[in-house]
Amino acid sequence: AAQAALACAVEVQRLLEANRREHGAALTLRIGLHLASALQHEGDYAGQGVHVAARVTALGGRDEIVASQSVVEAAGRSGFDFSEPRSERVKGVTEPVVVQTVKWG
Repeated sequence: AAQAALACAVEVQRLLEANRREHGAALTLRIGLHLASALQHEGDYAGQGVHVAARVTALGGRDEIVASQSVVEAAGRSGFDFSEPRSERVKGVTEPVVVQTVKWG
């Protein structure tokens, strides 16, 4: 699942970049990936894992993909290129969250 999520995120960013080159404009996205359990509630998801995923996404900048350590570890040696890990303090989470940026360009 982590490898598929990373592959999808990379493909989305590459397609948007190609659209910018070909047409001069495209959406810019920051994508955050986090692997954790979540509770399904009334057609939506809730729980600490969902909260952390939102915070991981918020750590990203324009056109970035940020992955939590849980995603990086689950992906293993999958051929993705990551930045060095960094520890971030995020609102509503006691322990720092370790993230890495996915190099996709």
